[in-house]
Amino acid sequence: MGELDSGDKLPPRIQWALDLLPRELSQETVEIGCGRGLACAPLLRRSATSLYIGIDRSSVSQARFEDRNHRLVEAGRARFIRADFLGSSVEMEATAGFAVNVNAFWTSPPRAFEAMHRMLRADAVLILVFEAPSEEKAASICAMLDRSEPDGFVKMGQVAPLDGRTIARRFRRYP
Repeated sequence: MGELDSGDKLPPRIQWALDLLPRELSQETVEIGCGRGLACAPLLRRSATSLYIGIDRSSVSQARFEDRNHRLVEAGRARFIRADFLGSSVEMEATAGFAVNVNAFWTSPPRAFEAMHRMLRADAVLILVFEAPSEEKAASICAMLDRSEPDGFVKMGQVAPLDGRTIARRFRRYP
């Protein structure tokens, strides 16, 4: 393992999040709500010096992550932190972060951005991707994110939707 299994296809929303991340040669990227770690290997294929940290609260996800990405974990390029994202005191200096379908960013935006502020270094990019159940819900999430002024982050302009239900927003952390 450590690569996508044969027959495993990276969901378009995850591929899109990876495509929106900066492509610096050496970076430490944190994924919130990483689940079984589908994004880990594709992200790390970009550079031999990049590191990946996945955060999820599920023990089942942790076991699946470690099984799927065991070579990358053993090589010290990937790790899993089992934690409740909003209740976590995890601190790091990641150069980029992303979350796919993590509802904390629209249900508790101040707490979610505060937690991300502790995990990203100044000038880091944060990508949020949501695949909403309907176009109406996607529009509602977009409107909420577009009105918000998250402490410690600045919006980086609009991102055209992937489709009517799948949207993304980019932010940059400032000190």
